[in-house]
Amino acid sequence: MDHVVCCSFPPDPSFVAGQVLVSGGWDRSVNIWDLRLARAVRSVSGPYICGGDNLDIRGEELVTGSWRRDKPLQLWDIGSGRLLTNCPFYQPELDACMLYAAKFTPGPEDLILAGGSGRRPCVKAFQTNGQVLGTLAVPSGVNAMASSSTWSEKHRSAVFCCADRVLLMKI
Repeated sequence: MDHVVCCSFPPDPSFVAGQVLVSGGWDRSVNIWDLRLARAVRSVSGPYICGGDNLDIRGEELVTGSWRRDKPLQLWDIGSGRLLTNCPFYQPELDACMLYAAKFTPGPEDLILAGGSGRRPCVKAFQTNGQVLGTLAVPSGVNAMASSSTWSEKHRSAVFCCADRVLLMKI
């Protein structure tokens, strides 16, 4: 492990709550830890995690956001370590937007939000099958994000922590 910058516990109590931890960093790997054994039990190679919000877990799925141009947003199966899909966070310009944050939204809808910084910072929304739902240009880089835990048709929202401001967006 080299320079770990992010870790996450699964929020789902049915998924061995409090006994599994996922971590990632600059060594281009994500480690899945069994805290009962005090060691990593699986490793996923490839994701270059550079932001503290670039890992998220929902059920047995893991989303990773990598600080790279090629295949930066990926969805993984935690149990097998198998790549499920590459979400098309395509940027035509070199370093247009590199990811610092990738999160699942809470609630019944299968959504992933991802954002970052670069020449054209933005936030994109995806379905978990990789389909892009929309893109929001932001005034400065996105360093962190959160979405509301009280999910309803009237109150769906997300917060993006940018370099010089905090943005609230209804989804």
